[in-house]
Amino acid sequence: MLIDGWETPWGVHIYAFLLRTTERIHFLGLRWTAESDQKQHGLWLAQQLKAAIESVHLTRKIQVVAICADNASVISAALQILNGLTSGVRADKAKYYGVEENVIEQARLGFKICRLRCCCHTLDLCVHKYIEHFHLKDSLYGYSPTRWISALHALFEL
Repeated sequence: MLIDGWETPWGVHIYAFLLRTTERIHFLGLRWTAESDQKQHGLWLAQQLKAAIESVHLTRKIQVVAICADNASVISAALQILNGLTSGVRADKAKYYGVEENVIEQARLGFKICRLRCCCHTLDLCVHKYIEHFHLKDSLYGYSPTRWISALHALFEL
């Protein structure tokens, strides 16, 4: 399974869910937080992932064994919860979000999910660190800190 997330200027978090099989990539849908009534945190994302994984298993008879995502801490926390490592939700955060321990346990899967870190996101972090380290931001034409491909193309122009 592949996921990626964005935050809108209005504070809504949007996640795209995709499934990669040997034949093709399937779009599974979008999940988002409502502006005011939901907070984006590891438990919320774990619940969304669990629902998507169970849906894929029921409708397509496919067992998800890995999730490829960026390096965001919310994704790390969600995967820890799915894998039964409840240290992904610290007690103080659980109280802050009004989460009971049994809710965390319900988000757990009955099997382990492998975490694959997205190489494009890792490359993006490296390119931006390089640009920042050598103070190249002002001298690059077409550089955008939010578009990794424009940063990479700008570097190639040097």
